[in-house]
Amino acid sequence: PRKYKRYGIPEEIFISELERLPEKLEAIFVTSKMTYWYHGVVKTISILKKYFPDTKIILGGTYAKLIPEHAKKFSGADIVVSDESPDNDRILSNLLNKDITIFQNIHTSEYYEIDLDLLLQVRFLPLLSTTGCPFNCSYCASRKLFPLFHSFSPGKVAEKLLQWNEKYGVRDITIFDDAFLYKTENAKKILGLLIKSGRSFRIHSPNALHPRYIDREMAELMKMAGLYTIRLGLESSDINFQKSSGGKVYNKEFLTAIKNLHKQGFKPEDIGVYIMAGLPLQKKEDVYKTIQFVIDSGAKPKVVEYSPVPGTEMFELAKKVSPFNLDEPLFHNNSILPCRWSGFTPDDLNEIKLSLRKQ
Repeated sequence: PRKYKRYGIPEEIFISELERLPEKLEAIFVTSKMTYWYHGVVKTISILKKYFPDTKIILGGTYAKLIPEHAKKFSGADIVVSDESPDNDRILSNLLNKDITIFQNIHTSEYYEIDLDLLLQVRFLPLLSTTGCPFNCSYCASRKLFPLFHSFSPGKVAEKLLQWNEKYGVRDITIFDDAFLYKTENAKKILGLLIKSGRSFRIHSPNALHPRYIDREMAELMKMAGLYTIRLGLESSDINFQKSSGGKVYNKEFLTAIKNLHKQGFKPEDIGVYIMAGLPLQKKEDVYKTIQFVIDSGAKPKVVEYSPVPGTEMFELAKKVSPFNLDEPLFHNNSILPCRWSGFTPDDLNEIKLSLRKQ
């Protein structure tokens, strides 16, 4: 049996940080991530209420957006912000007795404001040039989290990165966009401005880039700008899955992208490709086929376990086939293989991972 562990920093460290704050605060804003980590949110808010009993607590983030009714019932927050409606400004204004305009211009602003001075240590610089995604893949929550796709000014994005680089002396950049390459001219401009600065960067793309938009020029800019950790989203080489899940990429486009990256000197081990395993009714043979397809293309397979995401099209199928009760967010955790069945068992997944480690 596996031990259950709550995600987050040790409670003692959290409390010691709280004790450094003023006794009275106007409000506390709490964010959240994966639905199956909600116990950490509940515990966090319970501690905050103990130390700041008269302070209003506002919860937002992924968990609050995906299952707001659950968050309202169990989190303990005074207000749960589950969307980006301008009505939230009115609700917060009434709650705090002051004029709040957080959401008023959220889809027209030129830049996504981030205050890195709030961090204890700046280890990397966040690159966020868009929010949302123009695609609506059946397994992905991006459209649910950000219903509107919005692009920020590429010039402002690059300018901020260069300012941070000078201020903090950090050259690692992490791309947080869900669809960084979709606005190809914007992405090319950002990379071009970083190149023009003459500074040395290491750029990481953990959220996966869309292979469809990696033409020869994009591949060249990626190389010159310092793309260091390349992750591409393929998910499956099965053409039927590609069509039914949203059509974000097809095999021919993927192979063209790999070819363009190779021409710029990127090696197979430099190009990680995400492959989804444990999809509803997926067979282990399907995963092996995609793995071989990626290897043959000249890239490195990166198997990721499917996590059922409330609000997505695939979640409804997952609820029907999963042996777990997916109304309980703990069972959304991809580490338990939520949609396991006789055609794809935990042993099958371990076998796949072991075979990849041997390569």
